[in-house]
Amino acid sequence: MLKWILNNKEWLFSGVGIFIIAGLYGFLKSKTNFKLAAHTNTNANLKADPDLNLESENLTNPISVTAKYIRKQINLLPPFQQKDAIKHYIGLTIDWEMNFHTAEQNDGDIAHVTLVIDKEGRPDFASCDVKLSQYPELKVMQEGKKIRVKAKIKSINSGLYWFQLKDAILVY
Repeated sequence: MLKWILNNKEWLFSGVGIFIIAGLYGFLKSKTNFKLAAHTNTNANLKADPDLNLESENLTNPISVTAKYIRKQINLLPPFQQKDAIKHYIGLTIDWEMNFHTAEQNDGDIAHVTLVIDKEGRPDFASCDVKLSQYPELKVMQEGKKIRVKAKIKSINSGLYWFQLKDAILVY
């Protein structure tokens, strides 16, 4: 290599040689920076969403989301993709404070409970089936009473943002 440099030093260190070396250096540097940029963590650019709670008391549910957050994420997608996106929230354990709306007795000891999730702005609704014998207060509960609901999402109707819940535990 040293012998080649000595034999070609005249053109190598003239304007043409320096131009070629600088171009080669710039080309290699841009390829290296491109690779680094492609592997950069883009999460650093994400802003915190107030509807996403990354702290939770429940270790089985380390990330809890609000109904508003779910609605917002689904609405960001084109309508065709929304149905598929909803599938990712099915089975998610939630722990939400809601407002009692109605309770109707279904078969035997089962009550169908309807709840309002967000009274501010556009309300989201949830419903669940619980044993009336476990929650006899539902028979006389006034509309608007705050209830904390721990449950799993069974389904979501994106048109109305109606959350059907299962395995619900009501705390009031």
